[in-house]
Amino acid sequence: MASKFDYDEKESNMNVSITAWQVNCCAVMAMDIRIDIESEGPVVVLHVAGQLAAPTIMQLTDVCQPMEGNIVLDLSKLTFADNAGVQVIRTLREKGTDIRGASTFIQLPINDNRRSGAENG
Repeated sequence: MASKFDYDEKESNMNVSITAWQVNCCAVMAMDIRIDIESEGPVVVLHVAGQLAAPTIMQLTDVCQPMEGNIVLDLSKLTFADNAGVQVIRTLREKGTDIRGASTFIQLPINDNRRSGAENG
């Protein structure tokens, strides 16, 4: 059990102990983005998981910037992308990065040619 509550009858108070697992669990749950890099022959695959939003886009761009050659961005575990995240994916695609595995929820705004804020009225 992650946390344990002990009732001490002699002192009539409740002691609480929290294990290291619970602390680690919370750190993992707070993760916004994870990028795993894998080589598939001459192709480098970046597996992106989590949320790609304004606070996390620098992590993806920092990983991609020095890379050369055939790059694939696997978005099968990407759960959310805000406008800034979508724009980064579009920019990477324009530079030749292949995109695969994106859910419809992610793929639709990536393929939308309208830029955010450019609404026709």
